[in-house]
Amino acid sequence: MQNAKHWNRDESRRFSMTCASCLNFVLSALFGYRVLIQKPWLFRREEWLPGEIHVAADFKFYYLLYAARFIGDLVSLFFESRQMDAFVAAFIHHLVTLGLVLGSAHARLTRFGGVIMFFFDWADIPLLCAKACKYLSEDPQDILQIIANRLFEFFAVLFFATRCVFFNYVVYCVWMNPSDTRIFDWCKYLLLILVGLQTYWMALIVRMAVRISKNGGVAEDSRDDDLRKLSNANAHNDKPKIQ
Repeated sequence: MQNAKHWNRDESRRFSMTCASCLNFVLSALFGYRVLIQKPWLFRREEWLPGEIHVAADFKFYYLLYAARFIGDLVSLFFESRQMDAFVAAFIHHLVTLGLVLGSAHARLTRFGGVIMFFFDWADIPLLCAKACKYLSEDPQDILQIIANRLFEFFAVLFFATRCVFFNYVVYCVWMNPSDTRIFDWCKYLLLILVGLQTYWMALIVRMAVRISKNGGVAEDSRDDDLRKLSNANAHNDKPKIQ
């Protein structure tokens, strides 16, 4: 097709990684919903208190799966092309999250962990869908770009609600409970690091929203700039483009 979008190898790789990540988050969010929505303590703050001895088998499996996922994400970071600031932030996030999953399991804080896991994955889904639509878009004014913009707006609202409001509330609830072990103390401080990271990413989202307003309503991911420059600089070394 004459008007079909031409992709080089790097663009194809990024699109496939975005789709794979989106599928991963969708499955994780749906599985978490299936496991946790039936728990009577999920929306009852007074029942989040530490000290639960028996953990249901499905919840335990979800906890182990969550830990395994972040171990995989942590390793895969070293095989991805990222800007240094994005790499450092993602590395700290994955390491802290893994520490929280394992630490909360040891300190019998799994209900706090389950509440956080329940809503944490949902915001990433519209963002990744927006990126996929942007990769498929052939013109800044076509329908796919419009969908990408709306998805980004939905992502920004969802991120703020889940990561900057509800998550902070859960962290506040954790800090209101007296620590009875050193691991509990570590989990509290790891949560504060995670709050800082979410605040940092919220600032990036606001900056991106400002860029969109100045860019005629076109959503851009500033983290892809270096990859795009590298791709353009090495275009003569690319294999035949995919149509």
